[in-house]
Amino acid sequence: MAERLELEIEAPARLPLTYEVQGRREKRSDRFAYVAVMQELALHDTLTFAPRTDKLINLVVEQDVTLPLAGESVVEVNAPKGSGNIIVRTANLLRQVLGVQMGADITLTKRIPLFWGLGGGASDAAATIKGLRQLWELKLDYAASVNLADVIGPHVAYFLLGGTALVEDAGQQATPLPPPPAPLWAVLVNSNAAVKDKVMDIFGMLKWYNFGNGLVSQRLAASLRAGERPPYTEMVSTLEWAAPIRFPELEDCRRDIVAAGGAEVRYCGPGPGFFVLYDDQQAAQTLHQKLQATPWPSLVTHTVGLGAAQHSLARLLNKLMRRYFLADQQRRPGIGSR
Repeated sequence: MAERLELEIEAPARLPLTYEVQGRREKRSDRFAYVAVMQELALHDTLTFAPRTDKLINLVVEQDVTLPLAGESVVEVNAPKGSGNIIVRTANLLRQVLGVQMGADITLTKRIPLFWGLGGGASDAAATIKGLRQLWELKLDYAASVNLADVIGPHVAYFLLGGTALVEDAGQQATPLPPPPAPLWAVLVNSNAAVKDKVMDIFGMLKWYNFGNGLVSQRLAASLRAGERPPYTEMVSTLEWAAPIRFPELEDCRRDIVAAGGAEVRYCGPGPGFFVLYDDQQAAQTLHQKLQATPWPSLVTHTVGLGAAQHSLARLLNKLMRRYFLADQQRRPGIGSR
């Protein structure tokens, strides 16, 4: 009996270094336009895909119990396994749009905590597009994948690219950026506000004077292009104005982080939660340990460089440049030919 093919795809978390809401998206009143600089993190879920002989999409959700959280873990294992799960919805959308008549067994190993503003669901959806595209051998290019991602949710398209990116047009457009010159260690802190519709709650409380114009994100992007460490002064989220109104406990959470030694505390939008960045792993672990005496769960991870799609783009660019170089050499006479 032939061995069954299995594919394993990582679905990374992301850290919004900036998040500037610009207002409601014109064509879809339930979506907001925003500009953000997103940064991929080492923390990730894992999705395993295997073919089925029928047309069913069978999802199994498991928890990685080794996740090092301070305080009580809020990783929700009992995520919906039916049509309400974003992975199943993504798989069914692929089948509907492309006329696929195949099924799949999908296992999600969950490490990204829910309700932390780390994009775990959107990342799982993007990984599902990548995994089923390979498993089912679909003719689906990057542009078509982005269009599908936009139907699924506002943050899915970024995860098709990964790495460090400037995200615009309500999440549909992602432009690669150079990663920070050295890995940054992130202490992520959650306020325990596990509310399902928290994002729309916070967005709905924004006033016109809270909206940004994208200039802060553009300045931070310029710093990265110049090979500089992203400055704290540019790490701004317009959601921070509304979030404490909806979740008053955020102010207590911030005060406890500062009291534990956290400097330059930044809002992790949509969140609701916070992050503190360090150049040194030991400093990050020290804050993480001190936060164990508080009610707020925390974890430590670090930034990563190029995302998988960015690696592919870089390889393609290098290949094209080599072809150009060889063709140029063939056109020119050799140094000793005169």
